[in-house]
Amino acid sequence: MALPGDDQHRHLWQTFLQSDAGHAGLEKQHQEETDLHRADYKARIKPIQLRELADALEGCSRDVKRAVAPLLEYECVHHILYGVLVSCHVKNVDFSDHLQSHSIRKQLEQLAEDVRINAQNGVDVDGEYWAGVTRKLNATEHATRFVDLQTFCDALNQGNATLAVARQKWDEGLYEAALERYEGGASALEFLRVRNADDAAKLSELQTRFFRNAAACALKLDKWCLAQRLCRKALAIDPDDVRARYKLGVAYARRGDAVRADACFAAIVAAGDEGAEAAARERVKLRERAAPTFEHGFLGRGAFSEGRVSADDEGLRRRLAARLCVDGDGPVLDRDAVVELQRRTLELYRSPAFRDVPKDDICALDAFRADLLGEFGFVGERGARAAERAVARFLEDEEVFANAKRLFELCSGV
Repeated sequence: MALPGDDQHRHLWQTFLQSDAGHAGLEKQHQEETDLHRADYKARIKPIQLRELADALEGCSRDVKRAVAPLLEYECVHHILYGVLVSCHVKNVDFSDHLQSHSIRKQLEQLAEDVRINAQNGVDVDGEYWAGVTRKLNATEHATRFVDLQTFCDALNQGNATLAVARQKWDEGLYEAALERYEGGASALEFLRVRNADDAAKLSELQTRFFRNAAACALKLDKWCLAQRLCRKALAIDPDDVRARYKLGVAYARRGDAVRADACFAAIVAAGDEGAEAAARERVKLRERAAPTFEHGFLGRGAFSEGRVSADDEGLRRRLAARLCVDGDGPVLDRDAVVELQRRTLELYRSPAFRDVPKDDICALDAFRADLLGEFGFVGERGARAAERAVARFLEDEEVFANAKRLFELCSGV
């Protein structure tokens, strides 16, 4: 039922909107919202997107990296590649394979060639891209980002209802369904804005809960990259969220990034708030995992000699090793060449001279096998690490795995 005076107020408002002052006010509000959106994107969203894109590009093929490398200074390429990354995530398609086979790779290679010839070509393409985006945005009518009190209350009620449904799915063990609900709830709130500080705090708290709970579901499903992204989004809203930082540390640990995991847990322990004891226990587990293992030892101290510590799962260790196989510090060896390198290294380690080499000194081991590695094209310390990564590519092969195990035993005195 309409309240007294509603019709009169509606008529006055419509009349005002039709006036020049009304149009000027709407344009000013639109510009303010556009500026706020741009500032919010650059300060909060863009850094997250760039980190996600960097993680994804790390595992891409050498050809894709060669095509993308000269283009990364142009913002339009970030925007395009991130859009492709999101699309691959939604469709459950491998990002590297998609770039390798899709027509976008040919376009990137052509643009990279143009940029190598003349850097101004990249500037021109970047300008044309964003000019096209601006034209498209101007031609599309967007809903205002700032919402009134009633819309805000409706959004909170809907968000809390979504939380309840997602929690029920979690309790039933339906983590995929719960993850879908949490991500949907976060997406519905992502672009809402309110002018009141108290209301903004409530909105931020609800968004943080969605991202944090979604990260918990992702951890249950072993989707560690997704868990990292969700935790980062939660921490971008509330950097002091202990539970989100704890989950981020767990995600890092399960991906094998012990350094970042320990940094997350150390920050929680230093704060001394809730979760400090659990974080301290996780730090102890990380130190225990850092003890010499097979992957730390083959051909010296393993593919993870750069401070990379893996989880207990053997398959995870091999996948992490495979991610390190593309670099510019040495040649690419095929399976037979890797076996030959291992055979020659075994002969070298079984020689009498190897007895005097300190087995816990990586520099001494590198110096001892420097001539042999040089024959295969691996020079210096970086070459030695590249040789380890070259072997890591073929750990699924039984002969390579057995040879690597024997090498580790010789290095560790087992």
